[in-house]
Amino acid sequence: MKLISILSLTVLFILSSCGSEPTFDGSSEEAAESSLMDMFSSVDFGENGKPSEDEMTNLPPGLETYMCAGVQAAFSSFGQDPAAAMASVNETFNGMTASEMAAYGEENDLIGCMTKMMEGLKKLGN
Repeated sequence: MKLISILSLTVLFILSSCGSEPTFDGSSEEAAESSLMDMFSSVDFGENGKPSEDEMTNLPPGLETYMCAGVQAAFSSFGQDPAAAMASVNETFNGMTASEMAAYGEENDLIGCMTKMMEGLKKLGN
């Protein structure tokens, strides 16, 4: 009887993990880029691995959260190693789903920052 219970729980665990959202892998820069492309497959990352200027104002909330956190880290660690700043950002989001990243963005007021930044850059250009 105990063996059947263990097998049932094992099968249930395996089935519950199938079809789940992909998660962010922050273990390396390459893994982070790859997981972002998997998680946000609707976004055209282009040849340079970054969304186009037009897409920057209409990013999925989780991706915008990640990008805004990266911008914040870059400005807060100005003059320091940029790779270390991004490693810290990647560590923050490691293991999160797109939904969890979006929730983090809501909690930390990061949603909308890329749109504001792009609007500010356009004003500077004029």
